[in-house]
Amino acid sequence: PALEEERRRVTEEYIAVLSREANRLERLSSMPEDERRAMMVALIGATEGLVIDWLAGERRRPPSTIVEALLTVFGPSLG
Repeated sequence: PALEEERRRVTEEYIAVLSREANRLERLSSMPEDERRAMMVALIGATEGLVIDWLAGERRRPPSTIVEALLTVFGPSLG
């Protein structure tokens, strides 16, 4: 339970940082706060999933493929 609480605390802090930074992007700054938060949660979840998949695999692909995948998925939404 303590580890899960810490994971959640860190995730919430990360969401807050991403949300603040997202305000600097014109497209995201016009979104309601709850929609912007949902976008950040999705970004964190996708990032975590890609990193876990990369770590569990044979890691033949460079880590930059994670960034490329995230930009492909989220680039249009982030403007």
